[in-house]
Amino acid sequence: MTSTAPHRPTDLLPAAREAIALVDADPRAPTKLLVTGGIGTGKSAALASLRTSFRSSGRPVSSRSATGSGAADAVVVVDDADLLDDAELDRLTELVAQPDSTVVVGAQPLVHRPSLRRLAAALERENPAVVLGPVPAVEAGRAATAVLGAPVPPDLVRLLMSVTGGIPFLLRAALAVLDEGPAGVRQAARFALIDRLRRLDERLLDTLLVSSLGSGLGPDDVAAALHMPSEAALAAVDRAR
Repeated sequence: MTSTAPHRPTDLLPAAREAIALVDADPRAPTKLLVTGGIGTGKSAALASLRTSFRSSGRPVSSRSATGSGAADAVVVVDDADLLDDAELDRLTELVAQPDSTVVVGAQPLVHRPSLRRLAAALERENPAVVLGPVPAVEAGRAATAVLGAPVPPDLVRLLMSVTGGIPFLLRAALAVLDEGPAGVRQAARFALIDRLRRLDERLLDTLLVSSLGSGLGPDDVAAALHMPSEAALAAVDRAR
């Protein structure tokens, strides 16, 4: 089955665009790919585009790791894999080992989860990970130019970088209100950050607060301040990073 490449969001990071272009070129080929990055870096958007590419070629796409059933050309695309339990992660790792399988996983880079590290290693043996992070100033400038339809001055790029740090979800919010001027850009980024923080659980918020008190603070300090076991503190700091 042949099809033209589907429409893509314009705000995907370069690393994501490159990976998606490779899949678009041959969406029926077996593919193993890890998309990793922190909160709000665009993992879900990248995975959504990859799902679209696979589906446009007629391949069924599932978000479950069950093996031994379904179509031979089925694709497994799993977002937020860091939220899965160890048994589910191990099943995904087993699926990656099958030569003809296609497995795409999005996850935060949590080092305290051995099962997640095993899955990441299995995927990275097949292809380099797509690592998403803050947008460089040149990319922020290109995005602003695309929004306004004209080249943007350096001071606007500096404003965008100063209020968003290049973090994609903050940058998207700021770009949406460029016509409202600097005050509107700052307010949009602030509101986007507040909204994202409201979605975090209390333990993670407390960990972020403690960690923000000094650059040298680590899991032991968090454990002492929040009266939590060392292993729980390690996991919380891992997520906060």
